[in-house]
Amino acid sequence: MLKRHVVIKAKRINPKINVKIDYKTLVFFTLMVCGVILGVFISEKGSDEWHSFFTTVIKSYLHFEENKSVLVIFSRIFLPFFTLYLITYLVGMCGMGVPFLTIIPLILGGYFGVEITQYYINFGLSGIGCCTLIYAPIYAIATATLIKCCCQSFDISKEIFFYLITGKGDGKPIFKEYSLKHLFFLVPIIIGAGISTLFYTLFGDLFSFV
Repeated sequence: MLKRHVVIKAKRINPKINVKIDYKTLVFFTLMVCGVILGVFISEKGSDEWHSFFTTVIKSYLHFEENKSVLVIFSRIFLPFFTLYLITYLVGMCGMGVPFLTIIPLILGGYFGVEITQYYINFGLSGIGCCTLIYAPIYAIATATLIKCCCQSFDISKEIFFYLITGKGDGKPIFKEYSLKHLFFLVPIIIGAGISTLFYTLFGDLFSFV
């Protein structure tokens, strides 16, 4: 009796890994990191007047009287990032806005670098703990959101620039679409500021300087 051999042919699996890197996100993130480094360097090398000024700013920024409402705390945390968000939106509607968009992540990084360094200089490790525990949510969420805003503004600004040069466009209502996307980007910043406000009310008493 002949035995039949069964041969099972398996298909070769050729894994295809498509890694798409958004160069705009990478560039804006790199600029933000450079801004952090620059802010730390400037703050470390600052004069006595520099440190005195930022000490006053930080203390006035941190000090909330007992009768201050949660809305006031939220607004102080939210407004710096909303200002950069609004600038990003307005610059994106300019045909020559691309060069100016590169300044925004530098400003954002510089803000982080100066603030964290001054917290450390004035309050030591407690200052770093305060930044990490209370302000980390808004820092992280706002950074990611503003970088995405810069990417979106970059695309629109470039499209407007080519339209001004060539007179040709897709004929799409880009202003409406652009505005709706930016309104969507505003939501994470509001959420991040809300979380930091909550953490401030819960953990602010852990830090003697708050």
